[in-house]
Amino acid sequence: MRKFVYTILMLLVLAMGVGAGTLIGYHFNDAADAVTAKQLSKAKQSISKLQSTNQQASASISSLKDASSFASSVTAANSTQPTLSNTELAMAAYLDINGTTPAANLQRFGAGSTLNLKTQSDGTIAIDSGTAASTVIFQFNGDTINEGPDPTFTTPGSIQPTSVSVSAINKRYAAYQPQLDAIIDSASDDDASN
Repeated sequence: MRKFVYTILMLLVLAMGVGAGTLIGYHFNDAADAVTAKQLSKAKQSISKLQSTNQQASASISSLKDASSFASSVTAANSTQPTLSNTELAMAAYLDINGTTPAANLQRFGAGSTLNLKTQSDGTIAIDSGTAASTVIFQFNGDTINEGPDPTFTTPGSIQPTSVSVSAINKRYAAYQPQLDAIIDSASDDDASN
């Protein structure tokens, strides 16, 4: 009998151990499932954030491509304008001193006007309207045209030294190059060149 009780006790202990192990296993699996679900949820959130960031980056890249395309078209449009020579730039700057629009200035000083143009040995260009007091000297320095009265004339009158941008004058007058050349041809001395 003792053996029998002992065997039953052993079977009970064994059954309890298996049951407890099974319970522990179930709880462990539940805990592991909960951790996995939490990690999966975080991973999904991270993927969602990355997709949103990717969409924003794609939109930014698209905007940059559009801006680059626009800049290229503006550059191409600007590069189709001819670049004026120094003589043409000086004449355009002279016409611009007291004028309004390029068309109005060109009409006011059309070909056959009494303008005189001389290219000096130092590269400066002198333009006047028939009197020494009206002489303006143009000196080129990179993208700047320096304008001023003739320094040899003792009383320069109302001509004040100033500077203008080569780029600005070129943009305003490049489309009028033939009219500028006609004025230059009628105003130039024999040894001036365009």
